[in-house]
Amino acid sequence: MNDKLDSIGIVIPLANESKTTRELYKSICSSIASLQYKFTIYLVVDNASKDNTRSICEEISAKDDRFVFLWGEDNKNAIDAYILGYTKAYDDNHDAVIEMDGGLSHNPDDIYKFLELLDKNYDCVFGSRFIKGGSIYNSRPSRHYLSRLGTMFSNLLLGMSYKDGTSGFIAMKREAVSHLINYGIKSTSHFYQTEIRYIMKKFKCIETPITYKSPSASVSSKSIKNSIYLLIYYTFNRFFKSAR
Repeated sequence: MNDKLDSIGIVIPLANESKTTRELYKSICSSIASLQYKFTIYLVVDNASKDNTRSICEEISAKDDRFVFLWGEDNKNAIDAYILGYTKAYDDNHDAVIEMDGGLSHNPDDIYKFLELLDKNYDCVFGSRFIKGGSIYNSRPSRHYLSRLGTMFSNLLLGMSYKDGTSGFIAMKREAVSHLINYGIKSTSHFYQTEIRYIMKKFKCIETPITYKSPSASVSSKSIKNSIYLLIYYTFNRFFKSAR
């Protein structure tokens, strides 16, 4: 049995979230107050953000040393922001890293669920909107069905069995984070979350119910093409290449 976790990094990419960032800060502080871990929250912002999200994050990190502002000057897409956060959290020697969305799409009150499962010796915990206890609000029906359809095809072609293959609320222990960073991410958009699940196939993984709340934007044709390409790529990887 692994030792209990102590130090936890939380990675939150943010862009154009000036209306919700202060509320997110308060919500996270409230949610982690009763949890017996040492938290560092990484607020990752880059040039995709055109409002004053950056200045708000800098303000928060200046007054609360649990919050660290990261400027992704070289980020080319949202996935670069995630990886920047993961890499910094890994370099800071956290026992585990949690990834969640900004904008209050993910409820910080769900954080404890991930940590309880990691402490029960799971390596990766994936948030699920589609298992018992999970829910989704204020999201376009088209996004809802696209997520379910994507999960179905990914399970079929990649040999997985997730109820929700596209959720971005994830927790991983340090060894799994190292594997992710060293493996390398090919996705540039929405397929990223499915890609992580495939990359983590050798680890002990489980889903936990989450609440997702967001007026999700439409998925671009470029993102859909990237997802189809990578689904084909990893299907080929599964059947014709040795496991990494």
